[in-house]
Amino acid sequence: MSEIPIVGVQQAHEWLQNGEAVIFDVRDQGEYDEEHIPGAVLNPLSMFSVQNVEQICQNRKIIFQCKSGKRAQMALERYMKEGPCARGENHLFCLEGSLPGWKAAGLPTEKGRKVISLERQVMSVFLENNGNTLKQNTINKSKG
Repeated sequence: MSEIPIVGVQQAHEWLQNGEAVIFDVRDQGEYDEEHIPGAVLNPLSMFSVQNVEQICQNRKIIFQCKSGKRAQMALERYMKEGPCARGENHLFCLEGSLPGWKAAGLPTEKGRKVISLERQVMSVFLENNGNTLKQNTINKSKG
């Protein structure tokens, strides 16, 4: 696909308000839970389902968004490759600026629980365990 169709955040917001479009958030569950566009439907790229998009969109415009735009573009390209495109390409879009662009325009988001990344969780456990080991070694040395 040569040129990715982009829709501006104000136009996307208007379409959402009028029921003309559905936004699909293709980020992971944790990212979505942390913050997302109100009404956005979670369809993670890692488990992307063209059938899910088709069932939900019901002849409305389809807008893909993520954090930076890369996953949204990949979802759009996958949909173009695998999905029924009888309605033509003028119903498929990536959101300009994705979630950061939406927020920069002052449009609303819904915030949920802050999720600590798996990497940070592992590091915390590692440091805690190593800290306990160091503490025990220090105690043992002071006794001996």
